[in-house]
Amino acid sequence: MVEPSLVQLPSFTVYGVSHFGDYHDIQQNFYVLQNYLTSHKLLDKVDSFFGLYQQGACTTDINHCQFDACVTFKHRLKTDIALQHISMANGIYLHYQHIAPHQDITQSYQMLYLDWLPKQDYQINTQLPAFEQYQSNPATTMSTKLITDIYIPILTFHKNNDK
Repeated sequence: MVEPSLVQLPSFTVYGVSHFGDYHDIQQNFYVLQNYLTSHKLLDKVDSFFGLYQQGACTTDINHCQFDACVTFKHRLKTDIALQHISMANGIYLHYQHIAPHQDITQSYQMLYLDWLPKQDYQINTQLPAFEQYQSNPATTMSTKLITDIYIPILTFHKNNDK
């Protein structure tokens, strides 16, 4: 297992569609997003695909969860697009690389939230969304080799500090 690490991320903008409700239904969002990108001839301009978790799936009523399926583009687009623009603030994130089928990602989140983070004594920054960056294409990569980077925003101080 590769150890989680702390990384400083710059601000950036993603473009996507939102889903409200059960996180198990989020795949539909990626189909909607991909259809939009394909029909507007933007798919080849995509740099990365992201999934943003606006609220914690374990701490939010299932009917009020928000998930955003998003992309970044290789270059600034010259035309307006009818996708939601989401500005991601810079910050300190816990980074972990999940290499396994997407359906097994819950195990990585459980390890991070229930084991690693409590031992490190970091406080989660609830002002920023956790997100996933998909490094491999599920259409061309074996499911056991899919790479998903998980980013969880944290505060730079320990929760037991008096700062």
